[in-house]
Amino acid sequence: MGEGDLCGDSAQRTGPHSPTLPAPSVTSLTVRSVHNGTAIAFLMEWDDPTKNDQLAPGTFRDAAALAFPLGDAPPFFCMG
Repeated sequence: MGEGDLCGDSAQRTGPHSPTLPAPSVTSLTVRSVHNGTAIAFLMEWDDPTKNDQLAPGTFRDAAALAFPLGDAPPFFCMG
């Protein structure tokens, strides 16, 4: 490999201390649930000191989604 060549083992080039992007904005999450045998509800809580009171394209309110696969295919993972 020549100087500036990007081929090869990327883990070896970047090293174990290279940052992973995107960096998670939430480091801890608490999930509680209740069910009645037919329906289930979830309460998800996390610390977030930012005030999200503006709604604009590309600006999102605090929210979360849960995905449950129906079969062998993995759940869709985009947007989270």
